[in-house]
Amino acid sequence: MRVLAVTHSLGSNGAALCLARVLIAIKQAGGTADVLYSGNQFLAQVLRDHGVGIIDQAQAADYDVALVNTLIDHRRVSELATVLPVLFWVHEGQSTRDNDLGSALTWGQAFRLSSRVVFDTSWQSQSVFKSFLDGVAPHRVLHVEPSGAISSDTNKIQRTDRSPCQIVSVGSVYPRKRPADIIEAVLRMSDPEAHCTIVGNLDYLHMNGQAMIDAVAGNPKRFTLTGEILDENEKIQYLRNASVYCSASGDETFGMAAVEAASIGLPLALSDLPCYQGIWQHGVNALLSLQLARWTAFPGI
Repeated sequence: MRVLAVTHSLGSNGAALCLARVLIAIKQAGGTADVLYSGNQFLAQVLRDHGVGIIDQAQAADYDVALVNTLIDHRRVSELATVLPVLFWVHEGQSTRDNDLGSALTWGQAFRLSSRVVFDTSWQSQSVFKSFLDGVAPHRVLHVEPSGAISSDTNKIQRTDRSPCQIVSVGSVYPRKRPADIIEAVLRMSDPEAHCTIVGNLDYLHMNGQAMIDAVAGNPKRFTLTGEILDENEKIQYLRNASVYCSASGDETFGMAAVEAASIGLPLALSDLPCYQGIWQHGVNALLSLQLARWTAFPGI
């Protein structure tokens, strides 16, 4: 198989990581994979190291299929659909839809032109983007979500008495991930020694409000913001050292970090999001909390 992938991003985000893992697997299976991409984000070199080409132009005749990654790249579907079968992989959820409704007409066109539309979870197709899928036959809509509940492998982590409690969250530090809620919850904990580490890009830290920034700065013994970590092994090590993985996110299609945490047997505390239904179950494989729209006490958020 010869695959041409198209993306605007090869940075440390879930959509880019999903794409990279698929392309590396194709190469390892003996196929050919190239990415039409302009930039120097870190996954570009990772892909090169695995034999995946990073190119700035392509001839359609050299490929069997195109894979357009993310809703942001939807306009590339119409450019390719006349010459190649197109798989359109949509990683975005409700917040992207609501913040970019000006693109709604072209989303629908991209869905109809694609040979297959791939969503992370059925929640996206049955709720978030349902009204944009008119004219798309059901067999052309696919999902990559797990088929049932995920079990944490408690044999993969050696549990010790961790005192103080170590809380870890992984994800870019912007409002959709609700880091302010995590920080407030830690400040309210009865354990004054509890420590919270948030691993992720800080480019949008200011969007969370000055009060949250001040709370972190004023409590350096309780909070660590690591910034972006590109080494996957280093990121996993933060999870291994944690007492619990926490994600207060207000919108996801399917959080990858939660799966990584569960794979090493780490307890999970997650927002009870619709995309998790049937996968993370309260009291079975996770602690699910009600999603409250403006739970945080920090002003201006």
